[in-house]
Amino acid sequence: MCIDSIPFLEKEDITNIEFTPYKKSPKEKKILKKKLDGALVNGNMSKIKYKIIFNTTEGIRLTRTTLWFVGSQYVLLKSNTFIPIESIKDII
Repeated sequence: MCIDSIPFLEKEDITNIEFTPYKKSPKEKKILKKKLDGALVNGNMSKIKYKIIFNTTEGIRLTRTTLWFVGSQYVLLKSNTFIPIESIKDII
């Protein structure tokens, strides 16, 4: 899937959608966790924005933002917006 073909959502619009899990292998989950932790450090220290690709009931979506917190089940974006980690396909 080409990243340019993924519909973009502003982070403010994420609160209005319904998430669905994106199936990942244990190895893919471990890689994603490492990427999320790195994005958290870069976001908090350098305000670097990342592209987050995630699954919704309407299909794959993309947003570009800074991560503020990575929990065990969710990531926190600005404006108290959460994305379930189980729905995240990738972070670039």
